[in-house]
Amino acid sequence: MKDGTSLAQELEQFKSGLLPEITTMEQAVEAGAMLKSCQAYENKFKEVTKPMADSIKKSQDEFKKLFAPIKQNIEETKKQIKSVLETYINDRAYEVAMENSQRVQEITDKKSDMYHEALILDQKGCALEADKLRQSADLMCPSVNVESLTIPCIAQTPIFDIEIIQPDEVPDQYKQVVINEKTIKDFVKNTKGEIQIPGVLIKKRITVKSR
Repeated sequence: MKDGTSLAQELEQFKSGLLPEITTMEQAVEAGAMLKSCQAYENKFKEVTKPMADSIKKSQDEFKKLFAPIKQNIEETKKQIKSVLETYINDRAYEVAMENSQRVQEITDKKSDMYHEALILDQKGCALEADKLRQSADLMCPSVNVESLTIPCIAQTPIFDIEIIQPDEVPDQYKQVVINEKTIKDFVKNTKGEIQIPGVLIKKRITVKSR
């Protein structure tokens, strides 16, 4: 480890000469040279540590070869158990979701009928009865089942997926035009930022490496 110790000391001395910030072109050139020196330190580090790394890798390979079949067997068993558990739990969750969806649809249909009846009452001049009917409809809210299966020794993490089954009935607050930023970034990259896009601020950011 003598080479490693001396390398660490040499690197610490090198770091003490780093600039806290760059304000001139001369300092930028100096920083570029120092970055190149860092590459030399990295190469020297690999040279010093390679024998130990090779020895460690050999031991790890032997360990993996010995215990890999056991580990694989355990992972496959866990995967099989998780699969049948998740299938059972998700099947029940789907049944509950369909029940809830049906309840919501029934209430939605009922409210629609009540609003229609209120409109008819308005046309007949029965404004008071129509308002009461609308208020009753507004207060209607479907009760949904939030049941979750509790199974000992099992930690459940819910992941929610959605499926738009009746787009016209989705509230406007959930409808919006989504800007495709990936498409914009691809266009800016392909045109090297030389063509401006209305409503978009193009910011150029540079990364550096030694060469």
